[in-house]
Amino acid sequence: MNVIINIINVGFGFALLLNGLIVIPQIIKIIQTKNAKNLSFLTFFGFWILQVAMILHGYFHNDLKLAIGMLLSIITTGILTILIFVYGNGIFRKGAA
Repeated sequence: MNVIINIINVGFGFALLLNGLIVIPQIIKIIQTKNAKNLSFLTFFGFWILQVAMILHGYFHNDLKLAIGMLLSIITTGILTILIFVYGNGIFRKGAA
């Protein structure tokens, strides 16, 4: 049973890391193209709010692995959400009149 718990713990840690890294290619693409026209601000802002809730849940339930693990996700999703806001509404989008 301890082996299964250890495998799950390692998998959980890997999933937290992957969750934070998975949006980096999208961040790079928006920075390069200066365009986020087809991305939903509301969707990614919603993801960011959920990540805040998960960090608070981890903190208040003494699950520091969850709270600390979500920090990378909240940073990268926050950056992505800001880029979608800036480049998705046409104000700074490449080719916008």
